[in-house]
Amino acid sequence: MAKLRHLIIFLLPVILLIFATACGDAESALGSGGLTSYGGEESEIDADEDGIIDEAPEEVNDLFTPDDLQAFRDEGLPIFLGLEPVDVTGEYIANTLRIAYDDEGVSGSFDDYVYDLFNQTEQNSIVLSYAGVSGDESLGNSGFIAGNGTCFSIFAIIKDHNDQDNCDYERNSIYSGCIDSSGSISGFAFGFVISNLQGDCTQTLPLGHMRIIEETDGQAACH
Repeated sequence: MAKLRHLIIFLLPVILLIFATACGDAESALGSGGLTSYGGEESEIDADEDGIIDEAPEEVNDLFTPDDLQAFRDEGLPIFLGLEPVDVTGEYIANTLRIAYDDEGVSGSFDDYVYDLFNQTEQNSIVLSYAGVSGDESLGNSGFIAGNGTCFSIFAIIKDHNDQDNCDYERNSIYSGCIDSSGSISGFAFGFVISNLQGDCTQTLPLGHMRIIEETDGQAACH
C-alpha cells in the first residue's frame, strides 16, 4: 500500500508515464481458452433460473442477485462469468473516467486514479485498492473474480469515506474489462450500488443508488 501512495504523491507531473511493472497476463488465458485475440463472452447469468449466478465464485451471490447483474448489463456494464479468469495482477492508471449511467441522471468526469489488483488466488479471490490524485483512496478491499478468455469481472464491497459529510459508506461493486496484448485493461468500466451508510451522509449518494463509470479512452494502462 505504501508503494501505491508513493506513486501517487511523486508522479503527479508525469502521471501517464508507463513503468516496467508487470500487469495482467493475456497469454495465460489465450493458452487455456484457445482464443486468437483478446476477448470473452458475456454468458447467461442464471441459465437454469435457480436464483444462483452461474459460473462465478459462490461468494458473489452474497453481494448480488442474478437480477442485480442483469440490471447492470441492461445499462451497459459488461459482466464476464467463468471460473478460470485471466491473471489481472498489476497496477493500472485510469485517466478519462466519466459517468456512463446514473439512477438520477447525474453526469460528470473524475480525476486520475491508480487501481492496484493483487493477491489473486486459484480460488478466485482477489484484493483491490485504488488511489486518486485528489486524495480519495480505498485500500485492501477483498473481492472475487470471474471471467473467460482474457475478459473478467471483479465483485467486491468497496469501503470509502466522504469528508464532506463525514460519511462512511460501502458500495457493492463490479469492475470489468479485458486484458490486451500490452497487459493493459481494455474496455475498463465499473458499476456499483450503495449498500451501507454510517454517519450524517446528507452529501453522499443514497442507499440503493446505482451508477456506472467507464474509462472513455478505452484503456486503463498498465502502470
